[in-house]
Amino acid sequence: MNTSTIASNSSINREIEGYSSSASIIRTLSLTKVFPSGSLSSLLRFSHNGGGRAVVDNLNLTVPRGAIYGYLGPNGAGKTTTIKMLVGLLRPTRGTASLRGYTIHDHLREAQRLTGYMPDTIHRFPAMKAIALLETLGQYSGLDRSVARSRALDMLSWACLDGQNVLDTKVNRWSAGMQRKLLFIQAMLHKPDILILDEPTANLDPVARREFIELLNKATNGGFAKDWRATVLISSHDLPEVEEISTKIGFLNHGKLIAEGTKEILRWTIKQATHEGTTIFVVSGTNLIKIVKEIRDRLDATVSTTPRDKLIVSTKHANDFFNTVAGIVANHPDVTITDIAQEEENLESIFLKLEKLTRVRDECGERGLEKKSKVKGE
Repeated sequence: MNTSTIASNSSINREIEGYSSSASIIRTLSLTKVFPSGSLSSLLRFSHNGGGRAVVDNLNLTVPRGAIYGYLGPNGAGKTTTIKMLVGLLRPTRGTASLRGYTIHDHLREAQRLTGYMPDTIHRFPAMKAIALLETLGQYSGLDRSVARSRALDMLSWACLDGQNVLDTKVNRWSAGMQRKLLFIQAMLHKPDILILDEPTANLDPVARREFIELLNKATNGGFAKDWRATVLISSHDLPEVEEISTKIGFLNHGKLIAEGTKEILRWTIKQATHEGTTIFVVSGTNLIKIVKEIRDRLDATVSTTPRDKLIVSTKHANDFFNTVAGIVANHPDVTITDIAQEEENLESIFLKLEKLTRVRDECGERGLEKKSKVKGE
């Protein structure tokens, strides 16, 4: 690393250390990882950056204390690279991060002690029984052997992995779902302030995935220990899964954080950027086909019908919707409405819109640069 990069990181470290740890327990500042051209990673993705490719590009994210932060993005977005930098498995090209006030450049050991990490994959589990393995891992995390054993027994019981046939079987022969639970347990064993979970349900069948999510919900709601509740960063490309458990969400795409906030804030961001302001209503009842045209005309709406006599109405006049529909129905005695529900936009829809906005913005930027270069050339 050159001297200018070292100087830059030093100033960033001072800035991030000055940030109140009570406001955010995880924070990144201009965090960047560039792989040299010609490496395997550089063949896969992203913009050119100093002769290489930026897998994570000037990342600035904040995870509040006590939050469950859903770190979302498609495969190859840079999520695992981010996490490996946070836990010390990869060194950033520039920028830095802090975990409860400890920067990963100057205080990595302290940051690691208060972090529990669940990797996305383990290529080969050791031929050991669960209790012996957790005892060893607990000691690596700073626990006494007796404490590690006691907690291992408690956690295995809590996760329903305490059957004698399970405990007598070496973990390399366990099912994938059981092994994922074991990785989760080892991350929690020393009751860390921070849990970092990288694709924890990857390659699990639906039943095992559901069991893991329920386990995570229990853990983050004090279900394992009343005196311990960690801040959680969980990466995934499974949007419904993260939508269920997250209190804050960050969307990563092509190494850049394209949006961050609660689902409500992200929805508002899209409406502000697109001037969309469209609300979707689902109307249930009988003979609704008779009022479709009037709803379209009076609410300037898009209306589609379903086989079960429901109307899907998309309109920018949400405030007038109920009164207008009531007035229309009053003139049609044979039309009955049994329910009107406002459809909530899910994370998948939000992500797709954000990704489209980012792509359009980038394309416009590239066209602008091309125009400038042509003018200079002329």
